[in-house]
Amino acid sequence: MRDQLAARKSLRGKTTVCARFRVGTGELRDPTQAAKFALRALARRIETLDQEITAIDQQLEPLVQAAAPRTVKLLGIATGHAGQMLITAGQNIDRLTSEASFAALCEDVPFAVELR
Repeated sequence: MRDQLAARKSLRGKTTVCARFRVGTGELRDPTQAAKFALRALARRIETLDQEITAIDQQLEPLVQAAAPRTVKLLGIATGHAGQMLITAGQNIDRLTSEASFAALCEDVPFAVELR
């Protein structure tokens, strides 16, 4: 099992391997089978969450594009980042006069965006 996962470099690749694990329900007393069962359950949850994120991003993209078309066109600014900037700035975009003012506003935001 460890070799199968080590052969995959990306999280998506490891998730695919884990989602395909086969486990007999009566074999969960075996630690290897129990680990496969747990990893398969986690992998399937990851796949479900990825599908939900994709669906939400499809709904979010036209909204953010309409609200901040110039921001979305900037290199390196994804829809999610632009949406977070819109939420962080709120309706008082005028208070963002410099990188420092944006940094002060974002001190509780879980990521940093460099304005250029």
